[in-house]
Formats: sequence, structure tokens, C-alpha cells
Amino acid sequence: ISGLRGTVQDISERKQTEEILRSSVIRSRTVLEESPVCNKVIDLDGHLLYMSNAGVTRLKIPNIEQFYGCPYPPEFYSEAMRRPLVENLNRAIAGQISRVECQVTDTEGETVWYDTTFVPALDDAGRVLYVVATSVDVTERRQAETLLRESEEKYRTLVEVSPYCIHQIDAEGRLASMNRAGLKMMAEQDECAIQ
Repeated sequence: ISGLRGTVQDISERKQTEEILRSSVIRSRTVLEESPVCNKVIDLDGHLLYMSNAGVTRLKIPNIEQFYGCPYPPEFYSEAMRRPLVENLNRAIAGQISRVECQVTDTEGETVWYDTTFVPALDDAGRVLYVVATSVDVTERRQAETLLRESEEKYRTLVEVSPYCIHQIDAEGRLASMNRAGLKMMAEQDECAIQ
């Protein structure tokens, strides 16, 4: 060997760019994983590609990998719930943002309500690559709404079956509502006045 020839190339800029990209990916993954909402990535055939820890934990899924590649597994969604989900997913696949509230059953049979927004992820040419679905757990709100509705129905029933006149007057002093007993008393007074 009489000598060696070679070239030296400065790759510090490329290494710096790779480090910035790696840090960005780590930060993005951390945001997804630590978020209290369930983030999902769904392909254009409706198959699950990814689900964040919030969804896995809330739905009590021991092995999420078994559901990757599945379109809305029947273990979680009733047939009635699958239809609006698929409709909204199809809107996102067509490039529209859509939203739906749906009922899900976790692996232990407990009902969970999610408010899910489907957002199309586009490439530089505007084509949909996949759909990002963000699901916020609204179970407590739905339960509170149900309790409030039941309470209002009980109150309404008590007022209506009461043998006493119960009425409501608005801020201007006008009669706003009256139960049956009150209406009956008013009718009887009118009959007495006529006679």
C-alpha cells in the first residue's frame, strides 16, 4: 500500500437535524401517551393502528396489540353504536372533521361514553393519509344528565299528583304553570261564580 485516499464530510448538521427530529418524535409520543384523552390513529379501511394509554387504561384492555388492524371490535361497540362511528369515520376519510358521542363497553362490561372527534390527517397534496380520533370520556356527565332527568320526572310526577294547588308565578307576577289540582280548583270556582 503506497497511500490512502479519502474524503472527509462534515455531518454535524445532519446529526443535529436527526437529533431535533428524534426529540420531536419523543415529545409528540409523550404528549399522546400522557394525555388524559383517548387518542387513536385509524387507517382508511377503518382499522385501528394506534391507541394511547388513556384509552387502553379506561377500557381495561390487557393487550391492545390484539385489536390493531380491527375495525371497531364487537367486544366494545354494539351494532347500533358502530353505525354512527363508521359514518363519522367515513366523513373524516372524505376529508371532513366530524364528531359523535358513542357508548362503549369496556372489557369488564362497564359502560363508557366517549365524545369522539375524527380529524383527517392530510399529506402535502391534501390527500387523507389516515384519521386521528380523539375521544373524551363523558361518562360522568351522561350519568349526571340521567340523574337530573330522573329527578325532574319524579318532581313533575309529585307536583302533578298532589291534591293541593301548586303553581309557579314568573318575575312579572303572571301565572307560569299550575298542576291539575290547581286547574281543577280554578274550574270549580268558575262554575260556582257562574251559578
